[in-house]
Amino acid sequence: MVHPPIRNIRDTHRELGFSLIEIMIALAVLSIGILGVASMQLSASRGNTSAAKLTFLYTIAADRVEKLMGLPYDAPLLSGTNPHTLAANADMIDNDMDGEIDEGDEVGAPNSAQIHLEWDALEDQDLEDTKTILVRVTQGTGGKRKTAELTYYRCMLN
Repeated sequence: MVHPPIRNIRDTHRELGFSLIEIMIALAVLSIGILGVASMQLSASRGNTSAAKLTFLYTIAADRVEKLMGLPYDAPLLSGTNPHTLAANADMIDNDMDGEIDEGDEVGAPNSAQIHLEWDALEDQDLEDTKTILVRVTQGTGGKRKTAELTYYRCMLN
């Protein structure tokens, strides 16, 4: 009868655990995965910041539309073909982003954060006896510029 070979006790110890190479490869794969998650987190953070800025600009535009809609149909702010703008210290916006609205020395923030509000009120553009009110709010300059535009229609009631 042939007996199976007897295994050396040292050979069984070698098969237990992981080698240093296996651990290093596992750490490399794990670190690549963590870098991918960190990159996704950065992208999500940038997207949220951009969305918050646009929401802020649309809130300013909607507020201005509500104020303009409360004016009489023939009000001076709802006439003319040139864009209407208000001075930075009279537009009801915190242009210099210091927490104070329309303080006397407010002239606007640096170009990267400055908010500009303007609107056009065009008469009889789409329908007779109506005004098309286009409110535009911009912030920033160049490639960093964000713009929010709202268009409303105001009809003349007899």
